[in-house]
Amino acid sequence: MTRTTLKGLLLASSILGSAGLAHAEDVTLTIESWRNDDLTIWQEKLIPAFEAKNPGIKVVFAPTAPTEYNAALNAKLDAGSAGDLVTCRPF
Repeated sequence: MTRTTLKGLLLASSILGSAGLAHAEDVTLTIESWRNDDLTIWQEKLIPAFEAKNPGIKVVFAPTAPTEYNAALNAKLDAGSAGDLVTCRPF
């Protein structure tokens, strides 16, 4: 799951870079997830490694409690305020 999400971040940075957005101004990408247990690894390892190789792109990992994820994500999608990358459950 983590490798897939990291690949998604890399793809997003490539798209932003090719559009010239990453060079024009700082960009923040928000990742929605139900994996709140992964918060530490995202904050301490994955995000710093990604941001070090991609200046100008900031990443926010925004997990929701697993039991509340579906309802919270649906509400954000309906309101147009969901993150840039949305993780899907594997089932």
